[in-house]
Amino acid sequence: MTDEQALALGITAAFVGAILIIALVWYVLQVIAYWKIFKKFGEPGWKAIIPFYNYYIQLKYTWKTTWFWVVLALGIVAGIISAVSGQNADQVSAADYIASAVRFAAAVITIISMYKLSVSFGHGVGYCIGLVLLEPIFILILGFGKSQYIGNVGKCVTEDTGYVYAAEAPSKDDMDEKTDE
Repeated sequence: MTDEQALALGITAAFVGAILIIALVWYVLQVIAYWKIFKKFGEPGWKAIIPFYNYYIQLKYTWKTTWFWVVLALGIVAGIISAVSGQNADQVSAADYIASAVRFAAAVITIISMYKLSVSFGHGVGYCIGLVLLEPIFILILGFGKSQYIGNVGKCVTEDTGYVYAAEAPSKDDMDEKTDE
């Protein structure tokens, strides 16, 4: 190996090492941000570390856990279809289109779940767009920022009936009347 090759190899190794260190630090920051978000949910932070389970818990507090199973099933179905249709890579088959449609459906559900996360912390569509386009940065803002978990906006908790969907939820005036009685 010549001196020039050794220098190029050293620079490449240093560059790859720096990228790995930055990625590790970024991952740790994301874990800490999700940990803080889970604390805002009232859940133990360690649940944020476990893959798949963390998304299940997130949906428990922002939407419905049923959607976790739907997204998981869609991912499995898309993977199976891709594996089966991947036999002939030279042609695009109907199975490839079906797998793409299934992946698209999973992506739409994931985007809706990001909207639900945004709304459950009192933010709106703009914050959701930030979560979709720059999720790591907006998760850091959500975890470390002043945003407080206000609850699953699609549900309203009442003392006597438990969960009631927002369409059936009593208005603020109704709740004030109950406290006056």
